[in-house]
Amino acid sequence: MSKLRDLIRDIGRRKPAAFGFAAMRSGAATDHPRQLLVIAEVADAADASAAATATVDAVLYTGAASNLAAVVAAVQAAGSKAPVGIRINAATGADATAVAEAGADFLAFDDASADGASVSETRLGYLALVSPETDDATVRLLRLLDLDGVLVAAPPEQMTVRQQLQTRRMAELARKPLIARAEAAVSAAALERWRDAGVAAIVAPAPAVAALVAAAAEVPPRREPKQQGRPDAIVPAPRSSSDDEEDDE
Repeated sequence: MSKLRDLIRDIGRRKPAAFGFAAMRSGAATDHPRQLLVIAEVADAADASAAATATVDAVLYTGAASNLAAVVAAVQAAGSKAPVGIRINAATGADATAVAEAGADFLAFDDASADGASVSETRLGYLALVSPETDDATVRLLRLLDLDGVLVAAPPEQMTVRQQLQTRRMAELARKPLIARAEAAVSAAALERWRDAGVAAIVAPAPAVAALVAAAAEVPPRREPKQQGRPDAIVPAPRSSSDDEEDDE
């Protein structure tokens, strides 16, 4: 299992409350965990290093595969544990092996052009690219792949109800987390709407990630669903044997 998948799985989960001095040290932290992941899209090692210092959750490299090891090293040198992935639309099996050997965590690919052997590298997680033109049947086929998520174009910042439903439908068709690619930073309010529509992570160019990290930290947890129907009845506790003995006295 990739580190990226672990991060997606743990989005929004509350950590157990700390005790003693640990609780005092964490008192300045936010009251809730981050609700969406922020992934920096970088073109070289310098961008990767800068993104790592912005406390991004992951890094997606889009440059030449031959420089991937340098990008991984740059992220690690910055003191970040963020997993690094690479986008290779027409990936091959050899590409996948090389990506894993370079220390990367995941591979983004285009299912229409990537070789079938590219998704058999067990050391990697995978993201499938889905364009707005992809038909429903093709999106549904992605269920058959063991994917960490699907990479889609970001929804509009101001969404209509129909656009929210369409985004949710994409997530339901693929049955995978949506990873939306944005061109710039967006507001916390927009991120909340995207989260509610099925978006688990945001990919954005390196210059925008610092603002996105700050906005993502402001997204509140999901509202608890309202309970429907009658409340549970309270059943009186049975009398204990000691109570019976006291009555006999």
